[in-house]
Amino acid sequence: MAIFKVKQKKNKRKIYFCGIPLCTIPQDDSLKQYVKDKFDKLFYIVLPAQKKHPDVFSKYKDMYKGRDVVLCATGPTFNYYTPIPGAIHVGVNNAYKNEKVQLDYLFAQDGENVVEAAGEALLNYRKRQCKKFFGIHYLIIPNLESSFISEKDAEQANAERYYFLLESSPLNGCALGNADLTSRPLLCLGSTVFCALDFILWTNPKRVFLVGCDCVNNGHFIEDKENKIQAKDENFIILKEGWKDFKKFVRGHYPNTEIISINPKGLKGLFQDAYTVSFLEKSPELANSSPTLLENILKDFQS
Repeated sequence: MAIFKVKQKKNKRKIYFCGIPLCTIPQDDSLKQYVKDKFDKLFYIVLPAQKKHPDVFSKYKDMYKGRDVVLCATGPTFNYYTPIPGAIHVGVNNAYKNEKVQLDYLFAQDGENVVEAAGEALLNYRKRQCKKFFGIHYLIIPNLESSFISEKDAEQANAERYYFLLESSPLNGCALGNADLTSRPLLCLGSTVFCALDFILWTNPKRVFLVGCDCVNNGHFIEDKENKIQAKDENFIILKEGWKDFKKFVRGHYPNTEIISINPKGLKGLFQDAYTVSFLEKSPELANSSPTLLENILKDFQS
């Protein structure tokens, strides 16, 4: 039996390793370039993650079992959220600018648009109370160092470093999420929120609340007004597909963890939906649908 074998099927080629399907490559792609990309990810991201992540993430395994954890993204609906008492709050990028919410953890990956733009404010944010994680991906934009968060900034912020991939896995079809943070990179399916979710699920909470995960192109919570929604925006179409994949991953690996979207827009109907009173006051069109109030969900859990 040949070690490597390529089978042609319509407009694609399927590669086998010792008889095991390895990956599928479109006919018009360069096999040489495809293999190079995969090995680049292996040597520059996957293997370094296997070396570094045990020290970074082992201590967080099951840390919040039975607790509530809130993922704080930066969509406009973040403005309508009042912190859930006793919950752990994990933010991404500029979520730290919401003065109502005191973050316990913060994930950032974009050096130029997040860290450099924020400067000292982000690096020194709740330095002792908020644990920061700064991502590393050496293959995003070659030769453009400003797209990465520097070691100097990470040291000033007292941040842990982690490696992440911009696709579901280094080999197509292997996984939709990361069930073992100590052995693989975190997975970025179009947004930093997925890396934060990998971490949150690793802590094994009872419930995960999604806040500001609007998944539509309608602005940022620190802006004065929302922009007009562009439903056909390609980036947000890709982002929604990432959320659908992540839902499958949660169902398979964390079936006992509830996912609840607070004031959902683009994610409406994907997970359990809940609304704050302040958001409903600004959205009277939702009144006829008998929306579930967040406060009722919290009361039911406490009782």
